[in-house]
Amino acid sequence: MDRDDTKKQLVMDYQGTFGTTEGRRVLENLSEKCREHVATYVELNPHRSSYLEGMRSVIIYMRIMLAKDPHKEKQTEAIQGKD
Repeated sequence: MDRDDTKKQLVMDYQGTFGTTEGRRVLENLSEKCREHVATYVELNPHRSSYLEGMRSVIIYMRIMLAKDPHKEKQTEAIQGKD
């Protein structure tokens, strides 16, 4: 499996996993736990803010993967100059 096929498969795996009723329920739980829609800034505590923002970045990455069209992965990366 070449790199493009691996990326397409990964996108399809995300969509297959979180596209089910159970997967959507888990994703919503992760959204709450990872503070997807909540400010991550903690006054006078940059370490806590960084920790929370790191958690949030994971759920955002998952949402990006779920929104992708696996059949357009190669084309999109070629346009952006990523090989």
